[in-house]
Amino acid sequence: MKIIYGNEPYLIDCEISKIKKQHQETTFYYEWITGMEKEISRPSLLYGRKAAILKLPELSDGMESLLDAECDVCIVIEKLDKRRNIYKKLSSCEQVKCNKLEMPMLKKFILRELSRCSMNIREDAFSLFLNRVQYQENCSISLYTIQTYIRQMSVEKQNNCHTSILCMSMPMYRKIQMNKCTT
Repeated sequence: MKIIYGNEPYLIDCEISKIKKQHQETTFYYEWITGMEKEISRPSLLYGRKAAILKLPELSDGMESLLDAECDVCIVIEKLDKRRNIYKKLSSCEQVKCNKLEMPMLKKFILRELSRCSMNIREDAFSLFLNRVQYQENCSISLYTIQTYIRQMSVEKQNNCHTSILCMSMPMYRKIQMNKCTT
């Protein structure tokens, strides 16, 4: 059993893709289930399936029966509350944290995406890009948002990004729109 949690949808989707690839040749059952925490604890719900991915608001008591399920189970939740009894019972499960990237990994991600679009960026433009995107400061900004901005710039045929291009093509987020992130 695997528990995936965090606030970065792009990374969560990457983890789900890995699971799908592992089960590509088997009968794979993939379903998002919300609001069915009590029914999920019934092993018969997963009977005959090779794998299940379950999206739940949180871990709830009684889910430890999923440890005995005859298929690979992956639970996706936004926040993992380590104070709950169910966490202690499921603590032996593999846990994958998918939160927002820190600066070194974020820079690597952005440079990789720029490279995929055959684009280069100058250091001053990179700083402006980070300032305009406000990835760390704004919870509603994900890696998908960054990808969208980069693809938008590539469509505009801007192979070499510098500050004047970024000023024209990227919006400036106002303080009013900010949603402070909590980790």
